[in-house]
Amino acid sequence: MKIKISFATWTGKATLEISAQSKREALEKAVADGANLYGTNLDGANLDGANLSHANLDGAKLWSKRPVLSLGQCGSRNGITIAYFFEDASEPKIKCGCFWGTLTAFRAKIHETHAGTFFEQEYMVLADHIGALYDIQKNGERK
Repeated sequence: MKIKISFATWTGKATLEISAQSKREALEKAVADGANLYGTNLDGANLDGANLSHANLDGAKLWSKRPVLSLGQCGSRNGITIAYFFEDASEPKIKCGCFWGTLTAFRAKIHETHAGTFFEQEYMVLADHIGALYDIQKNGERK
C-alpha cells in the first residue's frame, strides 16, 4: 500500500509517498533512503520502536553501537523512553512522553514531576542506564 507522509519543515510543508504497511515503516524507509528530517516537527509523533539509526535529526547525525535506545514499558505512563546518541558525542537527547530534552534536563524533570515516589526511582534507574551507556560509548570506539 502507498502511504503519504506529510510533515512541516523550516522551509515549508513536504509530502512523501512510500510503499509501506504502516506509517512507522514508511518513515523508516524514508530515513533509510536518505530523507533529511532537519527542521521537521515530530512533536506528538509516536516513534516508539522506529529504527532511525541513520536519521539526520536537526543537523546532528546519530552514532555509536546503539544510536537509538528504547527502554520500557515503565514509568508513570507505562510507556517507552527513547534515548538518541549523537555523532558529536554531545549529551544524549531523551524522548519520554511529552518530554524531549537532554539527559540532564530529563533528570531534573523526573525530580520535579515525581519527587519521592516509586516513579522517580524507576525513571532515575533509566536515566542512570542511559548515562552509563553514553559514558561507555563516548569514551570508547565510535563505529
